[in-house]
Amino acid sequence: MTKQNLFVDMDNTIIDTTTAFCKTYNYMYKYEPNFKMANPEESKRWDFKDVCTLIDSSEEIFNSEHFFRVVMSFPNATKILGQLKQKYKIIIVSIGGWKNIAYKSLYIKFELPFIDDAILIHNQDCAMNKSLVNMEDGIFIDDVKGNLDSSNAKLKICYGKKYDWNKDWNGLRCTDWKEIGNLLLNMTL
Repeated sequence: MTKQNLFVDMDNTIIDTTTAFCKTYNYMYKYEPNFKMANPEESKRWDFKDVCTLIDSSEEIFNSEHFFRVVMSFPNATKILGQLKQKYKIIIVSIGGWKNIAYKSLYIKFELPFIDDAILIHNQDCAMNKSLVNMEDGIFIDDVKGNLDSSNAKLKICYGKKYDWNKDWNGLRCTDWKEIGNLLLNMTL
């Protein structure tokens, strides 16, 4: 029997990017003049410049090894993904710079070794969405409204709490991985 494709974003969907970004910023900039500790609970922007005020480009942190040393998966994400693998073909779909996607590849290999497939998109000169991935008849989980809107997935789920980049999503939303598990493990295909 062929399994249905389940496409899953990484940043702020599987892994807590916001917390890791702020931790990395605090580590890298703590001795700089005018440094103020970045609090992930206060961030409202995808580039975190509202709380990480000293950075010129968020890519500096997204591409750092330190970021991938401190990043953690959301509670129950790994467990639920392992359970979902029994029912779905899981494909991670993520966008980043060259270093970022290289580190993501290693993260998948060592932290999610049961995941066999990933589509890692280099973001230079691409539309900053995942529309180039054919998700027809699949399920897509992402935290970004623009990624969900541009996808041709059959079922789209917005993950996590509301942020500026997804607050206008009117479709299905799951705020944690237990909700995703309850929905997708009990869904009749």
